[in-house]
Amino acid sequence: MPSASLNAQFKTQLNDYHSKAQIAMQTDKTVEDKFAVHGDSLKLLNKTKNELSALIPQSQDTKEISQNPAVVAIKQALDTFDQLKGQRQKILEEGVQKCQNHNAVEDLMLVNASQADKGTVFDKHVAEFRSIYTEIETIEKKRAETQGVVTANMGGFGALVSASQQDTSK
Repeated sequence: MPSASLNAQFKTQLNDYHSKAQIAMQTDKTVEDKFAVHGDSLKLLNKTKNELSALIPQSQDTKEISQNPAVVAIKQALDTFDQLKGQRQKILEEGVQKCQNHNAVEDLMLVNASQADKGTVFDKHVAEFRSIYTEIETIEKKRAETQGVVTANMGGFGALVSASQQDTSK
């Protein structure tokens, strides 16, 4: 057998690899060109949220908006809501713990044996949980007052948002 016929398969494979290498080099060149064009934009991906926020141009009215009484009142109300939520959660956790640790069996056995007054025992055990109820009630009153502040300032806030949207659409 002549060597040309023996090497024909190798030549075909070599040509195939050569054409694939040419395509790969063209693709690499295309990617390099795109990276060169968009490289600065890709650098933004390495920045933190604060760095990106600093790059956003600020409206001239931003400072005025953040100092608007309606915005200030609503921000303060939201902070108050967060505080109340934390206080309420803590009180409820204490209540759950108190329920888990509460043992009324001895007193109920005394009532069952007619050795203690049912009303007195009931009042004693209710008193242990009354403080939790009172604290929750106080928090709910503060929450309602804070909701009133938000509601009272929503008109001014809505007008501010509408004016801001009209300014940006110009």
